[in-house]
Amino acid sequence: MSVCAPVAFFTYNRPIHTKKALEALRANKLAENTDLYIFSDGAKGEADQGKVREVRSVIGNVDGFRSVTITTQEKNVGLASSLIKGVTTTVENFGKLIVLEDDLITSPAFLSYMNRALDYYEETPEVWHISGWSFPSASSTKAESFFWRHMTCWGWGTWADRWRHYEKDVDKLLKSFSSQQIRRFNLDGNEKLWSQVTDNKFGKVDTWAIFWYATIFQKCGLCLNPTSSFVWNIGADGSGTNAGPALHEKNTHEYELNANAQVVFPDVIKESKWALDCYIQYQKMIRGSRTSRTAKKVKRYITRLIKP
Repeated sequence: MSVCAPVAFFTYNRPIHTKKALEALRANKLAENTDLYIFSDGAKGEADQGKVREVRSVIGNVDGFRSVTITTQEKNVGLASSLIKGVTTTVENFGKLIVLEDDLITSPAFLSYMNRALDYYEETPEVWHISGWSFPSASSTKAESFFWRHMTCWGWGTWADRWRHYEKDVDKLLKSFSSQQIRRFNLDGNEKLWSQVTDNKFGKVDTWAIFWYATIFQKCGLCLNPTSSFVWNIGADGSGTNAGPALHEKNTHEYELNANAQVVFPDVIKESKWALDCYIQYQKMIRGSRTSRTAKKVKRYITRLIKP
């Protein structure tokens, strides 16, 4: 393995999440050979100042890495701006990078997997993105990893020559996509990913990830995913800026706790139809579950209203 990729870690106002995420990362076998770059955003207002101070107390005592460099913002710039700037600066300095946010708990094998994949596909221009997380039902296959068009950002990595193409230009993107491209972008019409682009346009959200996916998509790039996740998201508890009822189930696998795990990478560089179909079915199951829960809530509410 070549020199370990640095880790860019982004945090804001969740001291408990931050502490857990950094402790898990420090438990990785390669942590002591890894340069850690922490980016701490400033408080939006007085209500967040205390939590931001707590976060900075946590990150001020981090050890166990090759080096720790902390960048703090006095004013709030938002996750999107903080991440874009932090990733751009760091990946240009090192040529490759691993990215984490403060609500991601990593397996002890996470850094080993990410560094192996970044080394393995560095000279493969079709591969643009390495994901550390994967949806739970993906582990039903015998394959240990797969390629597909979709980009997941719960623990990921890339290279400087790919990231240089990143562009967050909503108007340009809206003009450049045909209806056919939008359908493919939406996983052949089975998702509503394009709505994130329009939501950015009209100021409903301010995000970065959908534009990275769009960049990869326009370049016909592929993303590598493990079939069993090396990352567990603990942020879908209402504490995050964009938190919601996201896919955060812990996907247990034997190599989740094995720091020496060696994932087998695909021999053929092409999208896995099986993985795409599996993900689409999984999302349908999730939506069905949410619809069922909503229906039950409505039924209970109506029952209370009409109860004498």
